[in-house]
Order: sequence, then C-alpha cells, then structure tokens
Amino acid sequence: CLLGSTSRMFQTLGKLVSRTWPLLLVAWLVVLVGLKLTAPPWRSVAREGEFAFLPKDSPSLAAEELFQKAWGAPLASNVVIVVRRESSPTGLLDSDKSFINDVLRERLETIADDETASLQPQSLKPANASRPTEDEGAGSADDLKTITVRTLSDKSVGRLLNSEDKHASLVLMELPTGFLDSRNARLIERVEKLIDRNGELQSGGLVPRGLDLALSGSATVGRDMIRAARESSRDTELWTVLLVLFLLILIYQAPLMAIIPLMTVGVATEISLALLACLAQAGVVNLFSGIEVYVKVL
Repeated sequence: CLLGSTSRMFQTLGKLVSRTWPLLLVAWLVVLVGLKLTAPPWRSVAREGEFAFLPKDSPSLAAEELFQKAWGAPLASNVVIVVRRESSPTGLLDSDKSFINDVLRERLETIADDETASLQPQSLKPANASRPTEDEGAGSADDLKTITVRTLSDKSVGRLLNSEDKHASLVLMELPTGFLDSRNARLIERVEKLIDRNGELQSGGLVPRGLDLALSGSATVGRDMIRAARESSRDTELWTVLLVLFLLILIYQAPLMAIIPLMTVGVATEISLALLACLAQAGVVNLFSGIEVYVKVL
C-alpha cells in the first residue's frame, strides 16, 4: 500500500513538472537570483578558529570561556623564529646577539605595529566577565591586544629562549589570535619575506655570515594547515565534479544530456549555500570556514 501511494505521488509530481516546467524553471532561477542578491558574503558569516562554530554550551567553548575568565586573555598563538649558528664551538657570537636584539627585533616590531589592528580578536573575554583588578592580573588582556616581540634580552623569559648548548635562540612573536585564524597569514608571509634567503635582511647584508634563520610557531603551523586544507578542498571539489560528470555521461550515453542534471545540481548547490549564509546571518545555524566544500560534494 505504501509502495503504491509513493508510486502515485511520483507519477503526479512527474506530470506536474512535465506540464509546468517553464514556470518551475523560472521560479528556481528567481529563487537563485533573489538569494544571491540578499545573502551576505560567505566570509562575513563563516567563523574562523577551531571552536568558533560550535554551540555556545559545548564543552570546548565552556573551557575557553573559563580560560578567559581566569587569565583575562584569549587563547592566543605565536610565530617563532629560530636563530642558529653551528660553526662556532661556543655558540652564538656577540654579533649574532646584536643582530637579534637590534636588527631582527626592530624589523619584527615594525611588522607587528602594522598588523596589530587586523589581528584584534572579536572578544577578549566573555561579556559577563568583570574587569580584573591589579591583584587578578589587570593588563594581561591589554598586553594581548598587541603583538609582543620577545628575544634573549627580554627580562622575563629571555633566558628560556636560549638552547642549552647556546647554539640557538628563539625570537617569539606573541599574537592575540588563535592558531587557526586565517588573519595570521599576512603577518607570517611578511616575516617569511623578511628572513628568507633572498629576503630583506639577507639581500641587505644584515645577517651575520654563518647564521641560519628558520620559521616555526603555532600560528605558522595553523597557517600551513589552513593552506593544505584549502588545496585539498579544491582538489576534492574538482574531482567530485569530474566524477559526477563521468557518471552522468555513462548513464545518459550523451554528453549534452548529462549537462542538464549537472546544471540542476549546480543551481541547487548555489541556492543551498546562499540559504545557509542567510540562516547564519539570522543566528539559526553556525558555519565554519570550509563547510562550503562539503555542501558542494554532497
């Protein structure tokens, strides 16, 4: 009985579509154009970070909120430059240390001043958290509103940045953003260009001979993860489309006939993405950066 009613329902639907297909085609196109015009940009509603898209009552966000209440600062990240000399038996030379403290630090602080405004976190602490007093660590959140550069001359952590054999030292850039925040990419790119073999410091003859510079840090790892994920997503999307097109050609035995269902899937995908963006803007759903690829594949 159920099978028969389902069959009759699809027969009725098929007759309706075959008789009114021009009207239905125009209706779908109107919906597509309307949603495209009214939907907000995807970047404005897709959230960055490893926790941002989760529901507010999820354990991960609850832990992050507790961290911010305790420390008055967000979960942050860093960019680390490793300065190493292997040629000297005593480790880093005085000229190396002068380069780190006077040249490298100055250039990094210039980059930090330029990029600080673009790396401000949306919320340094929960809205219901009170402002910390001096005894509770006042000023720690303000410190993380800026990008702090620390070297071996830093009075607080300077000694911890040197290796035990004294052949290497770390230069630390503390960022106010999470390690999976895509806004870190521009700053990291500028640091890469600065310390690269063909970069500003090397081409200007400012790096002491025999001194090696390398880049690391949680923000750098996060940037590389985002880059790899995007490349993988593009490949997945491309091969999905090619696979679907191949299957449609195989099924319909005609390339032109295969284009029709492919166009239908394309319209449905764009409508779905635009509708999701509108729902996210209204606060109905939470989106994370990269989810659009899953929508297209499905």
